[in-house]
Amino acid sequence: MSILTFSSDIMGDLCFAESLQMLEGSDYSPWVKVIFAGIKTATKLKSFKMLGRLPTYIIEQILFKSKVVRAKQLEHWNYSKERVDRRLARNPDRPDLWTKILEKGAPNDKEGLSLGEHHSIASVFMVA
Repeated sequence: MSILTFSSDIMGDLCFAESLQMLEGSDYSPWVKVIFAGIKTATKLKSFKMLGRLPTYIIEQILFKSKVVRAKQLEHWNYSKERVDRRLARNPDRPDLWTKILEKGAPNDKEGLSLGEHHSIASVFMVA
């Protein structure tokens, strides 16, 4: 078991009162695989951009707009969205981070966050 497996499973549980079930198995969940691959790639690309304007242009204007990169971004977004939607559909028997968020108002309440804002927060929480 790696620290990444451990911390990702804990974040899933803290955020959504639901385990990512990575501690039970020996493999990362598909969602965590996407996150880690994205972080590794972003680190390499950041270094490549330091070489000058041409590499920066290629990365920002061509690579980041490619279908492959967009598909990976969408895959992460969909995993985040799915977890939030499942969490909002139930009332867990113990508090989680969403309990605190929902205290400010349910999605699309006049005082609360929109459903899209909930999805965005989940995306950031899991990367963090």
